[in-house]
Amino acid sequence: MRLFSRVAICLALLALGACDDGGDGGASPNDGGASPDAGASGSVYVVGLLADLGEGMPPGVERAVATIAAAGGVRGTHTLEVRAVDIAGMAPEAVVEAARPLLDDAAVVALIGPETSAQMMALAPVAIEAEKPLVAYRPVASEVRRAFAGSPYVWRTRPGDAFQLDWLIRQARADGVDSLGLIVGASPDAAGAAGWFGFFAHAAGYGPDALRVAAHGDASSCADAIAAFVAEPPARLIVAAGTDAELACVAEALDAARSEDGALATDVVVADLGADLTGTVAGLGAASVGLRGWASADATLGLDAAAHDAVLLVAYGLERSGGEAGAALAQGIDDALRAQGPRHGFDADGYARTAEALRAGEPVDVVGAGGSLTFAEGGVDLAGATLGQWRSDAGTLTVDRYVDVGGPGGEPAPDLAGEPGADTFVEPPGPAPDVFAPLVMRPASHRALLVAATGGWGGYAHQADVLARYQLLRARGLSDDDIILVGEDLADHPLNP
Repeated sequence: MRLFSRVAICLALLALGACDDGGDGGASPNDGGASPDAGASGSVYVVGLLADLGEGMPPGVERAVATIAAAGGVRGTHTLEVRAVDIAGMAPEAVVEAARPLLDDAAVVALIGPETSAQMMALAPVAIEAEKPLVAYRPVASEVRRAFAGSPYVWRTRPGDAFQLDWLIRQARADGVDSLGLIVGASPDAAGAAGWFGFFAHAAGYGPDALRVAAHGDASSCADAIAAFVAEPPARLIVAAGTDAELACVAEALDAARSEDGALATDVVVADLGADLTGTVAGLGAASVGLRGWASADATLGLDAAAHDAVLLVAYGLERSGGEAGAALAQGIDDALRAQGPRHGFDADGYARTAEALRAGEPVDVVGAGGSLTFAEGGVDLAGATLGQWRSDAGTLTVDRYVDVGGPGGEPAPDLAGEPGADTFVEPPGPAPDVFAPLVMRPASHRALLVAATGGWGGYAHQADVLARYQLLRARGLSDDDIILVGEDLADHPLNP
């Protein structure tokens, strides 16, 4: 039984007016100020939630709200209300319109969601303009970090695609796997994995002959891609599925290709890139036998730790900002995540002790159900996470163990700057660089050929990567005479803001 004696959870299915809180059109008691302090005219902070509500409120959200209530509320006295909007199946532009009532309501201090990276890319600029912090718990695509790193308004509590793929490849190398395959779906949350795959595999010591990649966009191409892997299986196949349909399609194709003894054609590991692992695996039943993977998880929350921690991030920001919303809350979230110190856990007692430290301006390591909430330089992405290793037995997903990856006390966080080769880059003298900082190049003896091979606006992420690398090379001493740059000029593209 869940207890909500001090919790107000309001489900607004597309129309916020469906929530009756006393006839004031859905407004909170503290409506009417750009930087509401609920203590001035009420005792409620309102957080907007944009999610697929087909099965109700995400359990992690409910759990976090109940924990905060058990701790006495935000700032010791204030109830946290979650006002939800159902965005199931919406296009990115439709999500922005569905979020308008939340964005325009001064009582709503922050937004949690949405479901996909494409939706987040559309919503984040609007949220920033409205000075509403946006915390996502499902999107993982690298393009989100590229676009919004450095903004205190944009965060996400699920490890990004690059972080997860690097971890899976490192695990394969540690397990002695000699060849790797990757199958990716067409959704933005999955497609970015193809770009990172060769990069991290090369860094881990895999040669081109040991790697295979296949992409799919529908059920037919999915079956064809799996058939190709089955004909010549790699030692391990990494599944990058950004949607439930992508994961189901791959799992069913693998199931259809089982050997007579029921074994899968190869060792299959599923990345946690946006699909609802728990729900999809359960729906597959026997077809999911043999699937396994790593996910941001906590034993007490199933696989919903990221949703739980999104709520905590907003609440801790309010503790730090003294209850102020807008730019003060954004800065409060950023400040709360920067000051490392003692750890107090994420139960009611842990929340109360962490909140007290934040209010007092004392350093504290903010911890959530998914591990230490330590973010990389520039924000947006976690620098570490607690990952659970799961397996499926006829639709029942079981987590066998948890591993801290990065963050305080954990294994080293992935170096997303990479090190293509000892002859090209050398480590700078002095303290170790931040995990996202580029290593220093020897400019006197090098030339560069930079090619963005993906054209059009759909290839924006790859074009941006090449242009960023160009800027880094120039900053480290190469001139234009040393660099050949091949790509498209997207500066004047009509979709470029």
